[in-house]
Amino acid sequence: MAPYRPKEQGRFLETVATAHEAQGKGLGSGVLIPGIQEGRAHWVSGVPGGIQRGDVRFYERLGFQVTADVQLPDNDPPHPVLAQEPR
Repeated sequence: MAPYRPKEQGRFLETVATAHEAQGKGLGSGVLIPGIQEGRAHWVSGVPGGIQRGDVRFYERLGFQVTADVQLPDNDPPHPVLAQEPR
């Protein structure tokens, strides 16, 4: 994943998971948004590798964009790499 990480100093979100029955209630966003807002002013923020294609829409709603699709050696489907520029 190193070639796809921003060259600038940055912060990366840790993995966040919400139980399926609790999804869609704003819990994940509520946890992530304060950290994203803090980091936006100064750093490019990224999401660590391993995000599944089905998770992309959630992160796009938080302002992230897919910057690459990376095939990892585990032969799983490609993993999207997401980042957002500082504002």
